[in-house]
Amino acid sequence: MKKAMYVYYHIENTEHVSTHMSLDVLFQTATKILTSTECDAYTLGHLGLPADYIATQGLRPDIHWVEVALRTSPRLSAGEQDELLPSLYEFNEKIVYRTQGHMGLNLINIFRTTWTSAAMLNPDPQVAQEAANKLLWQPSVGIPRLRLDQCTPFERCLLTNTGLMQQIEDVASIKPPMQLWRCNGQFSDLFYFPASFLRGA
Repeated sequence: MKKAMYVYYHIENTEHVSTHMSLDVLFQTATKILTSTECDAYTLGHLGLPADYIATQGLRPDIHWVEVALRTSPRLSAGEQDELLPSLYEFNEKIVYRTQGHMGLNLINIFRTTWTSAAMLNPDPQVAQEAANKLLWQPSVGIPRLRLDQCTPFERCLLTNTGLMQQIEDVASIKPPMQLWRCNGQFSDLFYFPASFLRGA
């Protein structure tokens, strides 16, 4: 749970996170955090142990954090700890795989369009235009390729709004590329739609 919350705070504390990294990179970062077996200073802190605990106790540097958590349990004898360790490893793996699976579904289904739409708000006009083209044509994202029964609520809102879809097409083709809010209101609806949706999320 602590690792999952760290992923959340990593995103929340990174201003305009969608402008700093792609969703794939964010997913890889989150996966690395959740699957890490390292007993680093961050993990030790949540176990109530000092950052130099591994070194001062003479433990091997690659020790799994689950083992450290178990070995520091005062109510268990060494024999009980040895007996419990395999089942705790197995339990941790199940949690990790389940979380990865959930994140994978989010990556593919829920955030595929929302994330790309956020990039249209990027102050770099080229990035915004690339995002518009992805929304239209990229095989894994392209909204027009989806049936309504395949859509998330966000995608359904876009697909059924001909005005917004036309504005996405215009942003994708305008020369030179321009920021959404600097076109004399031409793209105001498209600007406010993802902005208000993402703010509410």
